[in-house]
Amino acid sequence: MPLLGHPSIVINHYVEDLEVSCIAIDNVGGAFEAVNYLVGLGHRRIAHIAGDLVTQAAAWRFEGYKKALKKNNIEPKPGLRIQDGLFRGQARQAAEKLIKMPNAPTAVFVASDSMALEVMAVAKESGHKLPQIYL
Repeated sequence: MPLLGHPSIVINHYVEDLEVSCIAIDNVGGAFEAVNYLVGLGHRRIAHIAGDLVTQAAAWRFEGYKKALKKNNIEPKPGLRIQDGLFRGQARQAAEKLIKMPNAPTAVFVASDSMALEVMAVAKESGHKLPQIYL
């Protein structure tokens, strides 16, 4: 669709108030499937390290996380959702916090690949084997 007289496509963000084509992944569906997979492995305490929810992708991934928990009759646990930016340092702090919890999560759904790499590094540094099921 032309935007201001020029052919335009928005990538990785749905725009509803302009006539423009959009190419993006299904963040809600992808998050739902990922969390549902973790539930299928037997996890019931699934943490979510979210990016900044002002971003469309982070907000929609959080929505998918909530939908999967609801579908599987899992009540969201206080402290298992950490909302922060999308930087590795923030993911490290979140992972360290989750690992130190008395009733730590058995799985973590993370908002981005770079954050997930940091969470995996923290888990390995803490002596956890990945992938490993802690039920």
